[in-house]
Amino acid sequence: MRYVTNRYVCVVIFFAFCQIAVHPMIYKFEDFELNTEQQELFRAGVSRKLQPQVFALLELLVSNHHRIVTKDEINERIWGGRIVSESVVNSRIYSVRQAVDDGGKTQRLIKTVHSRGFRFIAEPKLITHRASPSEAVLENEPGHDISDTIGSDEEVNRLLARPPFGISSIAVLPFQNMSENLEHHHFVDGICEDIITALTKVPRLFVLGRVSLSNYRDRPVDIQAIGRELDVQYVLEGSVRCSDNRFRITAQLIETSTGDHIWAERFDREMQNIFALQDEMTREVITALQVELVDGEDARLWSSGTTNYQAWEAVMKARELCLTRRKFNVIAGRKLAQKAIALDENYGGAWNWLGYSYWAETLGGWSDDTVLALSLAKEAAERGLEIDETNAGMLGLLALVMISMRQYETANELAHRAIEFGPNNNYAIGCAGAIKMYCNELELAESMLRKAMKLAPLYKAGNPEILAATLMLMKRYDEAIVAANECLELDPDYFYAYCTLAIVYCELGRDQDAALAARNILRINPEYTVQTFAVHQPFQDKESLNRCLAGLRKAGIPEG
Repeated sequence: MRYVTNRYVCVVIFFAFCQIAVHPMIYKFEDFELNTEQQELFRAGVSRKLQPQVFALLELLVSNHHRIVTKDEINERIWGGRIVSESVVNSRIYSVRQAVDDGGKTQRLIKTVHSRGFRFIAEPKLITHRASPSEAVLENEPGHDISDTIGSDEEVNRLLARPPFGISSIAVLPFQNMSENLEHHHFVDGICEDIITALTKVPRLFVLGRVSLSNYRDRPVDIQAIGRELDVQYVLEGSVRCSDNRFRITAQLIETSTGDHIWAERFDREMQNIFALQDEMTREVITALQVELVDGEDARLWSSGTTNYQAWEAVMKARELCLTRRKFNVIAGRKLAQKAIALDENYGGAWNWLGYSYWAETLGGWSDDTVLALSLAKEAAERGLEIDETNAGMLGLLALVMISMRQYETANELAHRAIEFGPNNNYAIGCAGAIKMYCNELELAESMLRKAMKLAPLYKAGNPEILAATLMLMKRYDEAIVAANECLELDPDYFYAYCTLAIVYCELGRDQDAALAARNILRINPEYTVQTFAVHQPFQDKESLNRCLAGLRKAGIPEG
């Protein structure tokens, strides 16, 4: 009996905390508002974009303004207990202070308590809140069923599975069958099932399972209420109408916090091959959602050019793997690109990621034959451009290959063409930004990289890493550290960010931090040497290259 009672109490307390976690809280201080549901900071009504980790740290400090938040607590809450150096913590604090127009000298809002931690010293006003845990007491009255109060097992599991910061969350509601023929229900369900399955394969997208959505079939829905009930940022809803031998499918993406329609589309098709139709509809919808929620126009670039669903799916996976630039991932991505080419040899996206895999091999310094790998990368990019000479991403890739071949003028020309054909494509602009960094056009590189990051709702680790290197070359060290750590938030093993940190810390005289960065370099790539960097990093400016080599040597990277 004691066990049952204790378990009951634990569940009640847990659920009380969960209720607080999912309910919106708005903290107001000065002319700032911190909205925990939207994960946004506003000043005078204007939104300020914060990276997920910066927002989480600000929320931690503001919500505990009545006390000092220790560095150990920050480490546990923000980094999940992963050990990070004090400089990493300080760089995040620096970002938080920047977000609220505070400074390390003035400490108007965030005070450093020496050797202990940090305290938010303003008195925020809580505009919206639920009862605190001490107020959320449930009495076990006679006839009162606890399951009615705390929710079903499914509800508790949903709360435990809330998406982490920096990930878009979406629920796909059952599509409505607008036809009189009830047999078409199977086709409608098939479309919905395919969309959910495909969405679960999109990185950085949290998709609520189909079982959780079954209660919303064939009933009027309030999208904002669904957002609160399911704790998701977006809802996809749609309908299917069949007439004679044609299908009309409509789909719309809605933001739950506002009820605003983000995207809507209608598809009219003949029902010749029902499975091919399902594949086409799924690909179209997933691409649109990737554009809106994750990758920006980059997603549309690689989805076009094929009608083969399996080839498209292979390229989507290859892209994610190759962009990590880690050896085993890149090789796996290459195999997927080759599979896509075997399925559709005229699919430009497949040739791009095949070429990218060979270029990443040379840049990483793990190629057995750099000349051959660059030749294969160039051949793949040129094959892709034969299919579509205006493909901005392919032009960006060929520019990267040319820069690795030290053909700086050609690389610059290709970068400009990539932007001409893809003025809003974050991948092409990011490639151009990297070209400008290697050519020592640092201000232009910074501008391009920041634009590329702005164009992608959830950008990859590569852009903030190249931005960090650019800022390092400009000797804007604090900003470089922030950008490098942002990269590591997105991918904790992104090798090149540690290279930048090692160089920055050496130039700042922070030898212990530099040594820690060097240990991470060798942990990820045990065979990496100073000479590997020298051979494979194509800096046009020799002074910039020599600065990097000196920093890596001082940090403890072997000469090679």
